[in-house]
Amino acid sequence: MLTDPSGAAVGRVFLQVEQWAVQVGGHLWWRRWSPETSAVHGYIVFIDGRSPEWTDFVTLDGLEEQLRDWAVGDFQLYGVRHRVAWLDDVDSDMLRRDLGLEPEPAP
Repeated sequence: MLTDPSGAAVGRVFLQVEQWAVQVGGHLWWRRWSPETSAVHGYIVFIDGRSPEWTDFVTLDGLEEQLRDWAVGDFQLYGVRHRVAWLDDVDSDMLRRDLGLEPEPAP
């Protein structure tokens, strides 16, 4: 749950990692790929009924600092620092379904 500086509920947050590579050469039976790139998309379902949206696209370059903030419950939204309490696995799965996102593939 995401709360504003006054403690009022703002919405629910779902973070999803996306990984991709770009084909840089080859054809038919052989291909060369770029190094894999990762980024995090943050989706928010607002309490006040506004449409769900995604927050800033965070690439690996800025991810380490963001992870430290998220681990202690800090979440930056529209330039304002909010508090976040992370959902458990069941609530996280429900939110992912509400957003129409695909489940994570099994390892």
